[in-house]
Amino acid sequence: PPMGPCPDGFEHSKMDLTNEKEKIEGKIGNEACSDKCSKNSKCVGYEWNGAGDRMCKTKTVFKSSAGKQAKSWTSCIRNKCSRGLGTVEEEG
Repeated sequence: PPMGPCPDGFEHSKMDLTNEKEKIEGKIGNEACSDKCSKNSKCVGYEWNGAGDRMCKTKTVFKSSAGKQAKSWTSCIRNKCSRGLGTVEEEG
């Protein structure tokens, strides 16, 4: 199957991820941006300005009541099961 806008372990969202708890990671690629989030156990998602300046912002908190995401940005929400909270693979 073709890769969606978000890599494995992340779910694409059309919603904006609010900015109250974000970290500007710099101008990097989508995979690198998702890695920054994956390596931070508190990260719940990230935004990537893929059609713009390639800015990556990881989020440790966001409100789900935000509006729609801007066209150039991609919102990726971390799957809860991929956060390593007592997953089967780690217990085995």
